[in-house]
Amino acid sequence: MVYRVLILQISFSVTAYEGDYRDHLYGLLHLSAIDWLVGNIMMLGISKVRMGIAVGILYIALHRTSRHWWIWVAGIGVVVIGIS
Repeated sequence: MVYRVLILQISFSVTAYEGDYRDHLYGLLHLSAIDWLVGNIMMLGISKVRMGIAVGILYIALHRTSRHWWIWVAGIGVVVIGIS
């Protein structure tokens, strides 16, 4: 979760240029900068909730399995990555 916030902060200027400024330049986006920013913050919030659920499921799998925990964690990881 911290990783996603860190990546968002690092890549904000490039994302703002690609996703807002350039699209306005070509007439492809009709949102204001504030609306675009709110949309990105909402996507970050949804991502944090999804990752929290995924980590919770992984923790339950680790807690309930003893010998073959790595199989369950790998399987759940593949499913989570596939859904993302």
